[in-house]
Amino acid sequence: SWLYKAGVEYKVDKALALRAGYVYVQSPVPDDTLDPSNPDANMHNINAGFGYTIDKIVIDFFYDAGFYEDRKVDNDIFDGEYSNFVHYTGVSVGYGY
Repeated sequence: SWLYKAGVEYKVDKALALRAGYVYVQSPVPDDTLDPSNPDANMHNINAGFGYTIDKIVIDFFYDAGFYEDRKVDNDIFDGEYSNFVHYTGVSVGYGY
C-alpha cells in the first residue's frame, strides 16, 4: 500500500513550534478478505500539534483525526458496509543535551 504525507512546521519563537499535516493511507486489505475484525479502508488523516522547549526539556503534543472512506463489500466472509472514524492523541517529553 502507499502512504502520502505532507506537513509543515512554523517556529513562533525559540520555544514554540506549531505543526500541521495530512496523510493519505491506502488500505492493503482487499475486498475478498475484509471482515468486521479488520474493517480497514483508505484513510485521510488531518493532524495538528506543537512542540515547546523549556531549557533542555522538550514537550510535544499532537492530535490526529482519521477519516476512513466508506466501504461496501460482498465476499465469502461477511458482506456489509463499513464506516469508521478515529481520534489519536499523543504527548512526549524529552531531554536534549
